[in-house]
Amino acid sequence: ALGTANAYHRHLKSLLNSFSYTELNKNPVEGFSAGLIDDNDLYRWEVLIIGPPDTLYEGGVFKAHLTFPKDYPLRPPKMKFITEIWHPNGKKCQKYLSSSF
Repeated sequence: ALGTANAYHRHLKSLLNSFSYTELNKNPVEGFSAGLIDDNDLYRWEVLIIGPPDTLYEGGVFKAHLTFPKDYPLRPPKMKFITEIWHPNGKKCQKYLSSSF
């Protein structure tokens, strides 16, 4: 069982590693950047989202943390906004995005 767990952990590291360095560097997304919070922890990411033009969020920079579960990709990552975000109706948006997609 230990060999299987180690193989799974190596596979998970490979998935997360390819998600970061390969995909984001080959195909950057305009208005979005992401990187590891700590180079030794592939499960925790910092994300920066630039407010899109012609919206109420234009010019804003929104920071969030993305945490991948140990059994990713079987469960989705969780995202927590560090920057307070206000909905156009004047109310503060919830800090955690729901993990039930």
